[in-house]
Amino acid sequence: MHSTSETVTVPQHPNGDLFTIALFTVGGTAYGPYVGLPLHSWMMPNSAHMFTRATAERIVDDLNERDADCGLTGQWGAGGSLTFTWDERYRDTPGSQTVIPDEYDWFEIGGLWPWDEWDDHHEATPGQEAFANGALHYLEADGTEAQDDPLKTPYARGRAEAHAVTLHLEEHPDQALRRALAVHGLKAYLDEDCGNSWLRIPFDQTRDWDGVGWHLVVFVTVDGDDATFVDEPVGDRTAHWHLNRGVGDGTGRETRLMVSPYTTTDQVAKVIAALLRTPQRHEL
Repeated sequence: MHSTSETVTVPQHPNGDLFTIALFTVGGTAYGPYVGLPLHSWMMPNSAHMFTRATAERIVDDLNERDADCGLTGQWGAGGSLTFTWDERYRDTPGSQTVIPDEYDWFEIGGLWPWDEWDDHHEATPGQEAFANGALHYLEADGTEAQDDPLKTPYARGRAEAHAVTLHLEEHPDQALRRALAVHGLKAYLDEDCGNSWLRIPFDQTRDWDGVGWHLVVFVTVDGDDATFVDEPVGDRTAHWHLNRGVGDGTGRETRLMVSPYTTTDQVAKVIAALLRTPQRHEL
């Protein structure tokens, strides 16, 4: 995602409806499923949809490797552009179409072949079905671990792609931070009270959190609102991460360590990982 601001404008249809994901395959094939954002409320087979760079790469690979003799190919160019080129085998008149990624690194692809919605597809492999389920259920609790071992990876990929193409705007902060912390092998624990919620990350990561001992406290606030939360989406609101240090001794004492824009989730996770790796005396 290309964004340097603290807020992101939620993409909308001209009538004001927010974009929502759909799964596609190329008509008459077993390709995909591809996670995309329909650009039109009323979709036709040749309608264009928006795809992330990762999904666009899958589309191009399928086109070049599986349909190598159809007369249509896709090639990546300077600046991340994508050019489709065809000859007389594909259409009566040779031609080309270049797609330039937008500010979110999305690619608008359509009009070159008919799209089918994945729900109409009945020859899916177990891996394709797992990918589709991960994408379609991306707003629900993460069900990766409930999948059979061979299907965990495609399920997680589908879920991640759905979050990526929606710019993570519908993801809860605790989901985003847990995902970033997992890269460092760290666990966090949800806590809440009186309508507020936060995450606790214990310095001792060798045991399950029991509320005792030194830990870090992380939560999000929206500008102009005193409430703290990690269990609802931020959306396009201006928000900030807050990182405190606390001790589980029943006093509730905490000291502020950092405040950072919400868009810096990965950096916040790196700071947390660095703090947990640093032996120190913890004094409030």
